[in-house]
Amino acid sequence: MSDMLLPGGPGERRGERDGRPGYMQAVGTRGARGAIVIALAVIAGVVLLQVVDKGNTGPVGDQSARAAVTTTTTAKSGTSTPSTTAAAAQAVRPPSQIVVEVLNGSGQSGVAGALTTQLKAKGYQTADAKDTTKRTGTVVYYRAGYEREAAALAALLPGGPQLAPMPTPPPQNTAPNANIVIVIGG
Repeated sequence: MSDMLLPGGPGERRGERDGRPGYMQAVGTRGARGAIVIALAVIAGVVLLQVVDKGNTGPVGDQSARAAVTTTTTAKSGTSTPSTTAAAAQAVRPPSQIVVEVLNGSGQSGVAGALTTQLKAKGYQTADAKDTTKRTGTVVYYRAGYEREAAALAALLPGGPQLAPMPTPPPQNTAPNANIVIVIGG
């Protein structure tokens, strides 16, 4: 009975079209449909993440408060003493708690004063702008404990300045109370 001809053309067997069995067409179509459904799910997920994301400025897992790590130290007597230490992840201080000084190492008149005015308008405490030893390229120096604040400040500056710990001795004419010193280079 399998050789029985059905209406639709000479030699066409039941379930066959273009020489392919009908169930193969269905399997191929299911695979394509599945791929489309997965692609749509990925797109929907990306769109939802964009809508739900609060726009945190820090890296993934960045917390606005200090994380505490508890460690247990065992003394030779066998007693254990828990202690809590602050983890490296800490909040970035607001501009009002940071003293920034801008030094002009470019040789161009007025550039340090102009940047100092802009930083003051953004809420930073500023020291007087001064000239310093001429240099190539801008660098943002930070004192111990101000690395994150310096990185955030450097991100505001054009040209992608270098970020570095405060050298010893500090750049010429650096104010002793400056937490971050920007040396504008030419």
